[in-house]
Amino acid sequence: MRYKELADFFKALADDSRIKIIALLLEKKEMNQKDLLEHFNISQPTFSYHMKELTGKKMVKVKKVGTSHYYSINTNIFSDIIDAFNRLKNL
Repeated sequence: MRYKELADFFKALADDSRIKIIALLLEKKEMNQKDLLEHFNISQPTFSYHMKELTGKKMVKVKKVGTSHYYSINTNIFSDIIDAFNRLKNL
């Protein structure tokens, strides 16, 4: 992972709502948008914006079933981040 990708990853996490989404998904493994939105006092468009940021950086995977969207953590990207940090400390 390059420096720019690492910086973009942390920019996407630089919002308390997005960190809370990640925490909820780590706890529950998978949640639909309706259940996730119940944990926030934000509008649907704002929630969609946050999810676009997280899915765009590949931190969160989305699966569409009918009209519902189900979200889960992309564990691979977090493993890549840990690997990148390990390489940084060895420089």
